Amino acid sequence: MLYYKEEVSNLLETFSTWNQCFTIAEVLEWSDEAINPASLRQAFYDDVRFLLLSQRGWGPECFLPERTMFRWWTKLNLRLAGIRQPRLTERQLTASLNSLRPDGLWFTPPVDILNYGQRFGFVSPAWAHGFFVFPLARLLETMSPRVAFDAFDSLENRDPVAKLPLSQAVDSILSRFGQRTSHVVKAREGLAPHRKMTLEELGTTYGCTRERIRQIESKFWKRIRSHNIKEQSFLLADLLAEIIPRQGSLVLDPGQEETAFVCFLAKCLGVPYVRTKVGSFVLLSYSESDRAELSPNSSVAEETDSDLVAEQLGCGALSGLGRNDLDRIAVAIAQDRYGKLNKQEKVYLALRHLGKPAHFSEVAETYNWLFPDDPTSDRNVHAILSRCAEPSAELHGIVWIGVKGTYALKEHGYERPSLGIFDAVRKVVKEKYEETQKPVHISVITTELGKYRQLVNPVSLAFATGTNPGLEQFSKDYFIPKEPQQETQPIDGASDLDRILREFREDHAGHS
Repeated sequence: MLYYKEEVSNLLETFSTWNQCFTIAEVLEWSDEAINPASLRQAFYDDVRFLLLSQRGWGPECFLPERTMFRWWTKLNLRLAGIRQPRLTERQLTASLNSLRPDGLWFTPPVDILNYGQRFGFVSPAWAHGFFVFPLARLLETMSPRVAFDAFDSLENRDPVAKLPLSQAVDSILSRFGQRTSHVVKAREGLAPHRKMTLEELGTTYGCTRERIRQIESKFWKRIRSHNIKEQSFLLADLLAEIIPRQGSLVLDPGQEETAFVCFLAKCLGVPYVRTKVGSFVLLSYSESDRAELSPNSSVAEETDSDLVAEQLGCGALSGLGRNDLDRIAVAIAQDRYGKLNKQEKVYLALRHLGKPAHFSEVAETYNWLFPDDPTSDRNVHAILSRCAEPSAELHGIVWIGVKGTYALKEHGYERPSLGIFDAVRKVVKEKYEETQKPVHISVITTELGKYRQLVNPVSLAFATGTNPGLEQFSKDYFIPKEPQQETQPIDGASDLDRILREFREDHAGHS
């Protein structure tokens, strides 16, 4: 029994440093024949140093050492940081992961390995489907490979339980400087418990000029950035120790005390960061040159749709942010724009929300549901829709579609009718009659009207066929065009009255 335990223990120790996936069958090749395969598998399953990969019918189940996974993700991020490419397609990532599987190929990234990578912030789904981003690779783009490698090596051997609070790590850095320098730097960076102070305020506090305070601050940063590789790697390890538990999130909440300390460490390492205009989020590894990407140009269609905002952000310089980070920023931008909409834009968004042609009363109902803090009446909505749908305007792509009080959007494929319904019906009957020399059935008229009108009210169609002066009803539901000479001339009431009165005067004069 003792021999068995020692044998299993030796196997666990040997394979804990294995640099690829392995199966229990491979382990048995290294073991005594007396060892039970099921018991051996359970031993590997219970050991936290190994992760069981679910093959899901792609082959025998296999294990991968946790340490190997950590180092593999580390090397991939360092490689991507070196070429400044923090984004891969699913196919590219899968091909890279296949280096861990000598016995075959994966067709998609294994879920267990992906989950591990996401837990440590090594990888994150991009907003665009079929892409993955690597936040730590983006963070490390400005670091030397040696500093980054040493930082990960230090991080791997750290005891996470014994990790010091970030404030203590910062105090450890500042302890190598004088008390006045430490206080000046903390006050200038807004590090708790000090509030952020100006050069003028600090000069007054210490009884010196603002230029002298600037010199103290400048000297501190010059010394910090001239640190050797070992010191820089320790600083980077402290920064990574804060980012990794956030699952690699590069978006920091300005309301959290730790944010100021993270920004301080980033500044010590030369890692850029910028605050967003909306929400005042802090974005690590992004600079002032990227600020324009945080307020993308947009149509009203994207004003309050956070998904559309995130999609637009993810196509620009912020493509290195993961889905959750993009979503946080996009929601803040969408909510900010939401509060700036005018009545016209709100009516448009209500119609857009319906996604179909709608009567103004239905648009008003949707409007009041979307914007309960700014209610309006059916009459106001109708007036706005009418103004927007004027042929000379068609603001926001709002169009009248030929049905009384009903409107739709160009972006949904609708257009204003090119002909009035009477003229359109007359044209259809004339063309089909000339083509077939037969009376035209109402069903044919209805079908052909689709060339000129995308929506037809049955009542309007009945009126346009039954009372159309350009048509003659041949039989029930059949129509033919009426020749011009056959058309009944409209009665001019005023002319008829003049004629009757003239005849009356002439007749009366004759009798006189």
